[in-house]
Amino acid sequence: MKEFKRKLNDPESEKPLILVYLHNKIFETLYKMMKPVFDNYEEVFDIYVCDDAKVAKQYMDISQTPYVFPKMVIFDPTNSKRQPVRHLKDQQDLEKRLQEVGDKVPASINDSISEHAGLNKGNSHMFKSNHYFIMPDQKLATKTTKWIEKFLDDTLDHSHMSQKRENCPSLVRTQNFDQFDKDFVNDSQKREVIIEIYKDHCGACQYASKIFDALSYKFEKHGYDIPMVRLKIENNVPYFGQTPYSPMYIYVRKGEGNTMAEVKTLNGPLRGGQKFVEEIEESLNIEGLSNRIRIHNQAQMQAWYSG
Repeated sequence: MKEFKRKLNDPESEKPLILVYLHNKIFETLYKMMKPVFDNYEEVFDIYVCDDAKVAKQYMDISQTPYVFPKMVIFDPTNSKRQPVRHLKDQQDLEKRLQEVGDKVPASINDSISEHAGLNKGNSHMFKSNHYFIMPDQKLATKTTKWIEKFLDDTLDHSHMSQKRENCPSLVRTQNFDQFDKDFVNDSQKREVIIEIYKDHCGACQYASKIFDALSYKFEKHGYDIPMVRLKIENNVPYFGQTPYSPMYIYVRKGEGNTMAEVKTLNGPLRGGQKFVEEIEESLNIEGLSNRIRIHNQAQMQAWYSG
């Protein structure tokens, strides 16, 4: 990976770079499926494949999906974008200040400040990066090829290395027990809620949570005000009893005096698929919900992670 790091930081790099992270448990299987694709593009890209999580974490978020998902990112140092200086006076003032204190500032820091301000010709890490998380199925090679071709056609969404790449914020509220007790249990205006129980380091929870998030946006888009909350399994909410597994989905309805009138386990998006929407429709008595809202697990996951 030393060569990868060198090329990544070289503004004179001639090719875009592709970094692929495959978990060591499934490395051989997935690499065998993807290698023919990489061979087709070896003259266009410098391609690096690793199974070292510590290295991969420096360049991509590998915690968003279960470990079986290949994670890939394209870095394009050939398409750099320098940090602009707002006004010429700002640049002149900064140059003057750097000259005054230059001997008191370590050279590496001085160069870094100059680089960031655009006072020299070097490029900062403002080149394009394109992230991709792939569903590991029989179409893996085809999906990888389409992703690369979209990059070459300049139709792939990208972010710059110095810009924080935000995921779409969730409409599902993540709470602890105290927050849930205050915001729902003791709020007489709120009568029903759909709850997702999750735990850290649970691959199925990470997968299901993205579909749950996608559902929250669909509900809002179609004008449904359906409260959705995410709670850690460690919260041990007394109203639910013991939650033996995750992800787990629960419908709660309050009665008079904020008492728990109904607590019901739902199948959830992974086990139930579209039936999960039908269960919500029946529980909340919302006629026509399942006709307007559809769950397409694989398509929604693919859209979320390839964005």
